[in-house]
Amino acid sequence: MNIIGTFTKNGETYSGTIHTLPFSGAATLEPVKDKPTDRNFPDFQVFTTPTRKHGRVQIGRAYKERSEAGNEYLAVRLDEPSFPAPIFCRLIQLEGEESHSLIWSRS
Repeated sequence: MNIIGTFTKNGETYSGTIHTLPFSGAATLEPVKDKPTDRNFPDFQVFTTPTRKHGRVQIGRAYKERSEAGNEYLAVRLDEPSFPAPIFCRLIQLEGEESHSLIWSRS
């Protein structure tokens, strides 16, 4: 497994960090309020945590999914200008862990 982030859940929001070669920093996955009925609309938006130098920037989106075994996870798509292509990963809670891991794998 390639874990590129670790998050904790507080209510419906996930807070943590993402570490890739072009990006490393704090991020949040925030639920979309007043989501339209469009099935293709994301359930969460991924934002960087604001700093003194930069405001908050959207770097991705996530969708609620369910594995064949019935476990819930978030299918995450990260994309920002420093990435050569979008990164597809899953935010899952590993068995016995309190935190959630952002796992990347090549398709």
